Amino acid sequence: MRVLILGATGAAGGSLLDAALEATRVDDVRTLSRRPIDTGSPRHRGIDLIATADASEQVLAGEISYGLIDKALQDEEVDLFVCRAGAWQLLATVVTGAADPADGRFELHLTGDQRLPIGRRPIFASVRGDRSSVQLLAVVLPSGGKVAVSDVDGTLTSYENEYPESLITGAQVKVQDGAPEAFSALANSCYQPVYLTARGSVFTESTRKWLNDTGFPVGPLRLAPNLITLPGETTVDYKANTMIALQASRLTIAVGNGNRESDAQAYKQVGVATDHIFLKRPEYSSEIDPVIARGEAVGNDSYRLLVPTFGAYPRAP
Repeated sequence: MRVLILGATGAAGGSLLDAALEATRVDDVRTLSRRPIDTGSPRHRGIDLIATADASEQVLAGEISYGLIDKALQDEEVDLFVCRAGAWQLLATVVTGAADPADGRFELHLTGDQRLPIGRRPIFASVRGDRSSVQLLAVVLPSGGKVAVSDVDGTLTSYENEYPESLITGAQVKVQDGAPEAFSALANSCYQPVYLTARGSVFTESTRKWLNDTGFPVGPLRLAPNLITLPGETTVDYKANTMIALQASRLTIAVGNGNRESDAQAYKQVGVATDHIFLKRPEYSSEIDPVIARGEAVGNDSYRLLVPTFGAYPRAP
């Protein structure tokens, strides 16, 4: 992959990001010549970074695409900006489709002194050709950092199919009562929330907005690469492999939250303690009650009852 590591800093005053974009304006750039004119509005999405400070590598990634058909933008330059000390800095320029010419994915691998320090900061990805953009989140935890992983649909939303139905009806997606407060209790004890869902990655930005609008603490997202991930073993494999990748970044998965047997299976595969696996009832009670009865998970009848439980957890590093 062709990557240029840079260090330009936006000027103080006015819009720091606008200043950074203007500072990086060049005349000789790719001009979206490979993107058909009729592909429509941007549908870019970021793939959030979550790692510990002692991970040997940090990867900033995302996908650049357009229109209802989610047409990938190939072989185009994308500027990545990071906010440091109150200023947006141009971190690097990457090219989409470097790993696979058929997709619009970009990646920046940071090692050694290039790695981001401990903290939580936004990353801004801007397509040079038309300056369409998307933000992603970079979270670097101290060594030994712990995360609380949660499913979304039916676990945080009021029922399993509410979000896909809302895409047709336009209805507002409701939140499980007390769920934001429960996850805030975890976040207050330094358990970083990670939202892991089988929704397709094309829904990244709408998922991020819903979590923010309903009061959940900020946390990295992980969405499936395919538009549809079938329930059962396919979902178990996707979620388990995603969490294995988190563990490879030196993270400890301390809490697992879901509403289906497949969630419990995925958490069990990666070694989450059974008394830290929570399954939301009652929508799939007939499916998950046997799992709970075997002592493989804890039944969750009310998030408000979990608030003091989560608040009593020992503080994470």
